Amino acid sequence: MNAVTPRNAAARHAAIAAGVVLLAVLVAGWAGRSAFVDSLYREKVRAAEFTLDLVAAASVLPLVAEDGLTLNSLVKGASAGERYLFVSVSDAGSVVRADTDLSRIGFPWKGATAGGGGGELSRPILFREKPVGTVRLGFSPERLRAEANRDTFPVPWILVAAILCAAAAGGIGFAIVRMTGESGGSPQSPDATAEKEEEDPGTARNPITVLFASVKGFRSYADATLPDDLMRNLKEIFSIASRNVIGYGGHIEKYQGESLTGVFGAPSDLADHSRRAVRAAVSIQKALQEA
Repeated sequence: MNAVTPRNAAARHAAIAAGVVLLAVLVAGWAGRSAFVDSLYREKVRAAEFTLDLVAAASVLPLVAEDGLTLNSLVKGASAGERYLFVSVSDAGSVVRADTDLSRIGFPWKGATAGGGGGELSRPILFREKPVGTVRLGFSPERLRAEANRDTFPVPWILVAAILCAAAAGGIGFAIVRMTGESGGSPQSPDATAEKEEEDPGTARNPITVLFASVKGFRSYADATLPDDLMRNLKEIFSIASRNVIGYGGHIEKYQGESLTGVFGAPSDLADHSRRAVRAAVSIQKALQEA
């Protein structure tokens, strides 16, 4: 009968220990998977609420100015990727002014289409602390939970892979140390220098120009003006400003209070973005003086 040498015994003990560790990681990973899914689902719902807040904030002036083009652009951007069932903006009379379903625009809000089963979030749209409309967002809890399940499925295997990679890295590191000690030099990868010299395309940045336009003395003007006249004048001002920003190749980033922000050079590159922004600003001032 062959005797078990100390070296073989040590190897067997190491293999058993590694197996126990891997089994423990698998059990812990699967046991914690439900918690991962619930946590990720809550994060996805919070992301929907954050999107709703952004749309509500950006819809104030377009809704007051009856700018349907901008409202529908906001709705389209918020619902990109079909993550949500619908996004809808209605006025103070509950008449839909922008919606992912174009057939609902111009009619009173009556809820989502038939079928049910979806969740709905809503936020009031406030102008000077008064409600002027509502933005609604519909989502499918089943779809969000399915996404959470899909995104958390590899968690246990990632843990196992991390342990195996750590073990492999330890073995490689030990071999490198031995090789370095024997040769008296430092090992280098043939591709290391080339990789450092390669340019990372993700670090490329394109310059842009931001145009910020605001109504000078708006606070005093608003206090001395009737609400209907104020809204009518704001509608005309922002209509003029928006046309000029878009006409010179920019786009409206947001409306906030009595001001708007236009961007030139993104997402489409413009070699003369600064010149276009300046020309747009001058054109806005000239158009307002002639209005």
